[in-house]
Amino acid sequence: MRSRLLVCGILIAATLAVYAQVRRHEFVNYDDYVYLSAIDTGWSADGVRRAFTRHIVSNWIPVTWLTLLVDYELYGRHPAGYLLTNVAIHAISAVLLFLWLQRWTGALGRSAFVAGVFALHPLHVESVAWFSERKDVLSGLLFMATLHAYGHYRTRPSTRRYLWVFAGLATGLMAKPMLVTLPFVLLLLDYWPLERIARGDAWNGLRQALPDKLPLLALALAASAVAIFTQDLAGSLSDTTVLTPARRVANAIDSYWVYIAQSVWPRGLAVFYPHPIDSTPALKTGALGLALVAVSWAAVRTRRPYLTVGWLWYLGTLVPVIGLVQVGSQAHADRYTYLPQIGLAIAFAWSAYDCLAERRWGSVALRAGGAALLCALALTSWLQVRVWHDTIALHEHAAAVTVDNFRAHNGLAAALRRAGRLPEAAYHYHRATELAPRSARTRIGQAEVLAELDRLDEAIDAYRAGLRLAPRHIRAHINLGHVLLRAGRIDEALEVLERARELDAEGTLQNSGGVPFAVSLHRGLAQALAAKGRGGDSDATRAAIDEYRAVLALRPDDAPAHRGLAESLARSGRMAEARAHASRAEQLDASSRAND
Repeated sequence: MRSRLLVCGILIAATLAVYAQVRRHEFVNYDDYVYLSAIDTGWSADGVRRAFTRHIVSNWIPVTWLTLLVDYELYGRHPAGYLLTNVAIHAISAVLLFLWLQRWTGALGRSAFVAGVFALHPLHVESVAWFSERKDVLSGLLFMATLHAYGHYRTRPSTRRYLWVFAGLATGLMAKPMLVTLPFVLLLLDYWPLERIARGDAWNGLRQALPDKLPLLALALAASAVAIFTQDLAGSLSDTTVLTPARRVANAIDSYWVYIAQSVWPRGLAVFYPHPIDSTPALKTGALGLALVAVSWAAVRTRRPYLTVGWLWYLGTLVPVIGLVQVGSQAHADRYTYLPQIGLAIAFAWSAYDCLAERRWGSVALRAGGAALLCALALTSWLQVRVWHDTIALHEHAAAVTVDNFRAHNGLAAALRRAGRLPEAAYHYHRATELAPRSARTRIGQAEVLAELDRLDEAIDAYRAGLRLAPRHIRAHINLGHVLLRAGRIDEALEVLERARELDAEGTLQNSGGVPFAVSLHRGLAQALAAKGRGGDSDATRAAIDEYRAVLALRPDDAPAHRGLAESLARSGRMAEARAHASRAEQLDASSRAND
């Protein structure tokens, strides 16, 4: 008992030592603000209703949503509380994993090592140090709790104890559907270490072990259907014409080996890894596939059950996220190893023990080597946690350690722009457009930065390139119109802004909360028409008056609009009205100066 308590204390202390720095971290602009906007109701009837009836970033995760609602009540919009909660959940999960393995294998040292790898491996930093991945650590906690419920059920089977297993899986699936493979894991554990399935009589053992997995399997299948439906509804599933089944299989095979390599040598870890699409050679795919089959066959045929269980745990629990059903455009992701890597750690720990325990100095080598490995993992994780300090650090690191990473350059450009570092932002937008020339969003972002840098001709070219890709992008039309006005290209500006008005014929901007853009549209039209009016076009002057009035209908205290309207009214000979608006503009300017 004392040894177990000591291990639990060390696991918690080591996890906190690695992750305590997150208390100084910021939210990252990589889904975090989407989650924050979803939970800004706090704990309320509406918040709970939304948790069960809506999805966040293509995921139906009501249990995770509920925990975040509680966090919002406690921490508001301060990131430290959310992130430290992630750390606490992760530490508890590591303790539960250790206690379960030690209880059913009797191996304290090996169980402690596996739990230590789970707690301290750099591949798991993404799941813990990223606020948006609360679903990962929470589902991991419920995974461990369900293992304990199942172990309790196996000691003395009863309906009541089985219901705890069922409830654990159901709750875990509502935290993250990654747990759809948990029934398969329980079946593996029936083989080892629970030894419910005899090694010499596997088929008979399966017939005995399978029936109590069937309700769990039905629950997992239902959760899978809900997850796929939700992701399809949100438009997150990749098109099979772009990522064909053959390409998906090739990337899945490659990813299995990538995760193993990263587990052994965790370097170059990034928030996003670009999908190779069709750059994986067929010969390489074939060789890796054959190697995967060979290792799997050897693992199944071995007389060492922990190898069978560890390897199949790894293979099986990765299936939902290996890319056969592709969500997003990443090739693989660190967070996907959060639970699967446990299988590899089990296989390694028990194999190392079998190889060294009976040798001279074997016990010392195991203890020293295990401790050294865990310390190395802890140091590497501590360094990796710093990558998640803020949005710029996150994307700078990804751009530095990966090749041709469009998402990293694009995210870094947007973050640099928000920080006012415009020349650097322009460079990274340029790099992103080189890597993804058909991304309208990137082209338009690049144009906005170039406009802020007064590189007007380049900005106009970038806007036009973006609009060729997204011809119905209203806001890009509006912004392009204003840039053309600044460049003195009045007729072109008027043409582009009139096109924006056509696209916004039903008042889409104003009705969807885009009042600033609706104001910008009317202001741009007013300025363009007023410029034509100065050239003697009385019809343009009258139209400019209407547009300025449209601006003031949305923003009655807009001083530039009052000033522009006064000028156009004066040109039309309506001097009394002109003086009234000019006076109002002066009042607003004076009030603004007083407030400054």
